[in-house]
Amino acid sequence: MKKIVFFSLLALLSFYINAQDASKDSITTKNSFVVTRFKSNWFLNFGANANVYLGQNDSKLDFGKRIAPGFTISAGKWITPWLGVQLGLDGMQLKGAAPAAGITYVKNDELLSNGYYKQKWFSFMPHADLMVNMANLFGKYKENRVYSPIITGGAGFIAYSKGGNYSQAVQFAFINKFRVSKAWDINLDIKGAWIGNDYDAEGGSRGDGLFSVGLSATYRFKTRKFVPYQPKYIKDTKAANEWKAKYDAANNKAGRLQAENNDLKEALKNAKNTKTPVKEVVKEPVKPQLIIYYTADSYSIKDKDMILLKALAKEMKKNPDSKYEICGYTDSKTGTPEYNSALREKRANNVINTLIRLGVDKDQLVKKTSDQTLNQFGAYALDRAVTITKI
Repeated sequence: MKKIVFFSLLALLSFYINAQDASKDSITTKNSFVVTRFKSNWFLNFGANANVYLGQNDSKLDFGKRIAPGFTISAGKWITPWLGVQLGLDGMQLKGAAPAAGITYVKNDELLSNGYYKQKWFSFMPHADLMVNMANLFGKYKENRVYSPIITGGAGFIAYSKGGNYSQAVQFAFINKFRVSKAWDINLDIKGAWIGNDYDAEGGSRGDGLFSVGLSATYRFKTRKFVPYQPKYIKDTKAANEWKAKYDAANNKAGRLQAENNDLKEALKNAKNTKTPVKEVVKEPVKPQLIIYYTADSYSIKDKDMILLKALAKEMKKNPDSKYEICGYTDSKTGTPEYNSALREKRANNVINTLIRLGVDKDQLVKKTSDQTLNQFGAYALDRAVTITKI
């Protein structure tokens, strides 16, 4: 159990430190809220409570006589509107019953009427906790919400104020938070803890418990709120669209080059494994002036490609004696031969009609379709295209 508590504390502190380091020098976004800097959303909590120790033989002492006073103080930080961490210290007087006078904590050998002896001692319990604001977790974040239920859970240890005895402790709490001003909250705290079986110096087969109910006050230091993340949008203008088209064209070209590079690497690997290499002379094909790429089953011209077609149309009109071949392609991996043949026609016709609308003489344009592979290395998605080649 001690190892479990130790590693729980270590994990909690590591989470706390990493969360703060991540937001120390910059502001990031998470769950639609700005995660604030290290210095924001800290708080200090202090209060008093009444507690009851639940040991092996404590039922031998009347419940009312086992109620004892205590205090609590803690400091922490809310990392998001619903998640926080804290370090705390609880101090409490504890009362119970023991079967013999020589057992630790027996007060002045005070004998009860049932033959048991009264115990009384003071303890401290430091602990580290995770906190979850249930209202902000499951509802909408509101800075001025009056009531918020908060659940906490953590680990620590409990020690006798005069030393000599201590035990691991696992603590949990249900906090009813009431906002009374921008800086102050009043809380109704209901807490429980599981403690090692031997802490009250008595044997047994189960662990001991600690239960308390109390009132506390919380002061929240500035800055005290979380800001919803609001993305900034760029105004959609003609210049922005043109730059976007250039950017997309560059990205597409980079993608094609990367695909071809990967295919070349694969071809080179296969060539190295060939025992009898064959030397082949390939005629250098005429490179198209423009290639328009499509998604599967589409023949519509995208806005970025329309910008490129307008630029090419200007060049065509300056050279009325030149002719251009418009060739439609489809990939052979999808669709039937009949469907692909019709789709090639639609792609070529749509480009020709668009160029004519842009003022190009129809006699300059020669339509063609091809069921061949446009990309010689087998990247079939690149066959969904129309090429425009000067002839």
